[in-house]
Amino acid sequence: MRLKPLLPASPFLLLSFSFLLLLTFSVQASPTGNFLTYLPLIRGGNEQASPFSIVFVSRQIPDEGSVYWEVPAGMPGVGPWSRFQVAAPGKLLVREPDGTIRTLIDGANPTAASKFLMDVSAPAVSFDGTVIAFAGFPQSAYSPNDSNPVGNPGAWRIYTIRADGTNHQQVTTTAIDNDDLNMSQFGDAAGVFNGYDDTDPVWLPDGRIVFSSTRWPSQAQYSGVRTSNLYIVDADGTDMRRITSERNGADRPLIDPLTGKIVYARWWRNHRFATDDMDTIPGNGGYLQHLGLTTDRSNHVGGPDNLWRNLWNPTAINPDGTGLELWAGNWQAHFLYGGAFTDDGQLLANYFPMINMTEAGGFGGIRRIARGAGGYEGVIGITYLTLDYVNTDPPSYGIFNGNYAADPDAFPDGSLVLSWAEGITQDYGLYTLDANGDNLTLLYDNPGTTELHARIIR
Repeated sequence: MRLKPLLPASPFLLLSFSFLLLLTFSVQASPTGNFLTYLPLIRGGNEQASPFSIVFVSRQIPDEGSVYWEVPAGMPGVGPWSRFQVAAPGKLLVREPDGTIRTLIDGANPTAASKFLMDVSAPAVSFDGTVIAFAGFPQSAYSPNDSNPVGNPGAWRIYTIRADGTNHQQVTTTAIDNDDLNMSQFGDAAGVFNGYDDTDPVWLPDGRIVFSSTRWPSQAQYSGVRTSNLYIVDADGTDMRRITSERNGADRPLIDPLTGKIVYARWWRNHRFATDDMDTIPGNGGYLQHLGLTTDRSNHVGGPDNLWRNLWNPTAINPDGTGLELWAGNWQAHFLYGGAFTDDGQLLANYFPMINMTEAGGFGGIRRIARGAGGYEGVIGITYLTLDYVNTDPPSYGIFNGNYAADPDAFPDGSLVLSWAEGITQDYGLYTLDANGDNLTLLYDNPGTTELHARIIR
């Protein structure tokens, strides 16, 4: 496979968090929203009933899923490859317990009431179960290039809407943060940082929103993509602050129910390695080796590639930006790119075999990751580097034979709702799964679109 180059929570917070986790009611539909519509359930098989309402997005399936092989389709919203790719029209939908589908945002019919959004991504439900935060892309900002992967179209922003379809608000705007920065330091390259995107919102228990953004002007150390960092903002869009200082990326935040910390996907790109040799070796306008560090992947402490990393792993941080730590992993580190926590603190993590996520999007599975220096177990889909390539000429790096799964959320009994696709067309539908990984059952599927990011409203 080509892969180049803690502070404790307060007792009040923990008690409040435990109480909120006991709220297992579902929000009932209200016909009062200006753009709230009802649709019949689209059936692709024997759908299972769900005791809760579920919010999710339904988006178009991108043509390009890999830089190596042109046949497979893509998965929008995954890593630097497609996290900001516009897959319009997109819809923000709610599936009710009786199987009916409500449309909160219809990207195929942008209106003033929907703030003319044509695509949506990454919904998240507030702790009281009443408000949904999500990323939205406006029709006025679209250009054909925005449908290409590995882009930064510069118009994704964070929005909120009540679960009953009312009170649709824009949270993040353009005139914050970068507009006051002096870009002259970048010279002719300053134009690279024009525009930025916000995505992956998650609610904090106190009602603020943490999200990932490319607002800070920086490029990652691999593939030339924009660096992402985590920001926190009040729900009314005020008091925004950056809480990470990542060199490469911080995406897909989650809230750890046992600690209150933010657990996010951190892009760990390490290409300077410890060595016992203190010689200085100049090269490439700098140093190939200097002060006990080397760029030679074959000759450093522990042997070839022992310290080399180019993947996204689970990292934790307090909401005030302190207490940065590795949340889980062993000497090889664990891969994480979003997922969900169960009520008892187990992490169900997305795993994508293209672990730098700049050269393919999707084709993965779901892991259950142990807290701390432990291991993981595969739940469903592709959950490790099988190297059983779908295609060998050219090699389909990161695309292995099998079925694919992503974006889990957990019901109170430990069973899951998730997205599942049969093959490389990545036409995901929503399914339920027992906690032990059995009984995959269709919940909702609209053939020809991809249903992702299901979140239980409770």
